[in-house]
Amino acid sequence: MVRLLSALISLTGLFLLSFGETISIKADKILGNKKVVRYIGNVRVITDSGKRLYSNLLTIFFTEKGDILKILATGHVIFKNGNYTAVGDEIIYLPSQHLVIIKGNATVKDSKGVIKGNEIFYNLLKKKFDVQGPVDSIFVIKNSN
Repeated sequence: MVRLLSALISLTGLFLLSFGETISIKADKILGNKKVVRYIGNVRVITDSGKRLYSNLLTIFFTEKGDILKILATGHVIFKNGNYTAVGDEIIYLPSQHLVIIKGNATVKDSKGVIKGNEIFYNLLKKKFDVQGPVDSIFVIKNSN
C-alpha cells in the first residue's frame, strides 16, 4: 500500500521540477494577473521527464512575493508518471504545507494495485497518506517462487 501511494510523490514532481527541466502547458486559452493564472480547456501539462497532467482547468495561485501558493487542477484530472496514474475530480498541491490532495473519485493505481477513496491526502515531508472513505483497495500479490 505504501509503495502504491508513493505514486503521490511523483505527482508533486510535476510541480517540483529538476533544475533545467522544461514544462510545457497547453490549453485552449489562458487568463491571469499577478495573483492567479488560469489555463482553460483541454489542459495538457508535459515535462521533459515524461510526467503528464490533463484537466479541464489548471489554476495557479501566487503570493504577493510571486511564489506559488497553490496549484489546482479540476475537471477530469489525470496524472501519469511511468507506471503510476492518479485520477480525480480535482488535484490540489499546497507547497507550503507539502501536501497533495486528490478529491472526488480519487484513485491511484500502478501495476501492483489500486486504491480508491473520496479523498487522498499525501504529506510529502512525512511521507504519510490518509485516504478518506469509503476506501477500496486491490493489490496483486505475486508468488515468491
